[in-house]
Amino acid sequence: SQHALSQGLPLFREVPHQLLTSLLADHRPFEAAADHPLIVQGDWSDSVFLLLNGLAKVRRFSFSGQEVTVALLGPGDLFGE
Repeated sequence: SQHALSQGLPLFREVPHQLLTSLLADHRPFEAAADHPLIVQGDWSDSVFLLLNGLAKVRRFSFSGQEVTVALLGPGDLFGE
């Protein structure tokens, strides 16, 4: 809920209720299965993701083609921007 976001995540604590309502008007919550890619390196995206719970790995491919985890994201983190 919007109230939970504004209270639980530092990013939204100081955002006025009316602005938060506007920002979240088009949000589409979803659950992703473990190891299911949300965004693939190099693909174009028009979305920003806000992780509400769980963890997400940010992985890239090295020049040699090896997959490397470069970050671990948790609740409150944004990605895909």
